[in-house]
Amino acid sequence: MRSTNSSVPGKMASIIIFVVICATGAWTQTFKVLHNFGPINNDGFAPDAGLILDGNGNLYGTTVEGGSECGDYGCGTVFELTPNQDGSWSEAVIHSFNGNDGANPYAPVAFDSRGNLYGTTEHYGTGINGTLYELVPGVGGMWSEITRHIFSGGWDGGGSRLLTNAGVVVNSAGRLFGTTPGGGAYGGGVVYSLAGPSANGEIILHAFGHGNDGGMPTGLLTFDASGNIYGTAYIGGSNGAGIVFKLTPNRLRVGWTETVLYSFTGTPFGGGPDGANPTNGVVFDAAGNLYGTTQYGGNISGTVFELSPNPDGSWTESILHAFDGRTEGGNPQRLSLDNTGNIFSTNVAGGPYTYGTVFKLAPSSGGQWTITILHPFTSGLDGGWP
Repeated sequence: MRSTNSSVPGKMASIIIFVVICATGAWTQTFKVLHNFGPINNDGFAPDAGLILDGNGNLYGTTVEGGSECGDYGCGTVFELTPNQDGSWSEAVIHSFNGNDGANPYAPVAFDSRGNLYGTTEHYGTGINGTLYELVPGVGGMWSEITRHIFSGGWDGGGSRLLTNAGVVVNSAGRLFGTTPGGGAYGGGVVYSLAGPSANGEIILHAFGHGNDGGMPTGLLTFDASGNIYGTAYIGGSNGAGIVFKLTPNRLRVGWTETVLYSFTGTPFGGGPDGANPTNGVVFDAAGNLYGTTQYGGNISGTVFELSPNPDGSWTESILHAFDGRTEGGNPQRLSLDNTGNIFSTNVAGGPYTYGTVFKLAPSSGGQWTITILHPFTSGLDGGWP
């Protein structure tokens, strides 16, 4: 069994889940804490991934540590938050990992059409290659866990989470898709697929080689209407600063074909006007443009970028915003778009109090974008490092 403590410097006394509520008129913000996690034991500790909603408005997520297993700090949990009539929320731990079924779930969870939850862990037993798990709801609020795949670190992928919280996505047919930052035939990580529900058999869609095709794929994958897959690789490409890629299924033969949509030209792990080291995948808008973030580049503190498709099949990259680190924060996370084209996310560090920010990017005239800091974290009652 294994539990890592590296994600929470100093072992903060409590870590929170929050919501920022924006009034549509004046864009005033109200910050509200939904749940404070205890430092150890059954409650869970150190939520490191995003949340998802079910059809009843319940929230689901993971904590890297805590739970009822694995000794002092625990191997992590999957939890549910249920809203109460008085505006408060109640937390229930629906699974505590014990090491033999995986440990340290840094990644978010995903639903299939049957209401089963899927996710990944960083560790398994004493190994560092992790698992893919399924949680099946039962009677009385009980959930049953199935370890769907144990990554070996070989051809099937694996390796530490490194800089990614990549979980799995479920397509309309119920297949599971995800990435690992290491392993594979060439050592650069893989994009994989598993059949579902409760079925076995992993298929490798692409094995990265750290070269022009990228390496260390990171973040959640995204599908278009034709079933093509889009994602990011942290390193590699023509300048070593990472890529945005597309995987297309081959209709007349087995396998998938990778196309590099963009190779970042910023200095790897440093500055430059272009982005460098994309970490969180990409998302589509209604017009078919892709949006994502880089950890570095711009003013060293990372960027938000857009990729627009051209008639000849190429893509044009634009940097929408380069973060200054000091006032705006830095190291932007996965993006969300609303139906008017505004972009929202968090910066995991920096900002006025150095503990990160919640931000909004709004399109303005002349193709410009305006940033608004919705909340700067203080590491007090509001938490820190979102």
